[in-house]
Amino acid sequence: MKPIVACILITSASLLAAADNHASGQAIYANSCRFCHGAEGQGNAGLFKALGRPLVDLRSAQVQNLSDVRIEEHIKNSDPEKKMPRFDTLDARQMADLVGFLRSLKPKS
Repeated sequence: MKPIVACILITSASLLAAADNHASGQAIYANSCRFCHGAEGQGNAGLFKALGRPLVDLRSAQVQNLSDVRIEEHIKNSDPEKKMPRFDTLDARQMADLVGFLRSLKPKS
């Protein structure tokens, strides 16, 4: 196989895998996060107010500047007293897909 063809095949496979990972992360977000954090990561203001918690906008620099490891730790080990349940049942691939999806949320302007 010529090097250029191999490069194209590898790149195509990588792009397909990335699309699958994004779709997986989006599905996890839709099923587990969207109710509280909103469809676009903006947060459900009414719910946060009712819970007596400050609004968390996942698109904000405050969240987007956190390391992947810190975001994963927060998701896995969140304090239920702060009203966010723990999501410690996600495996490593699911967690990486979810964090990748969170990174794709457009920053708050």
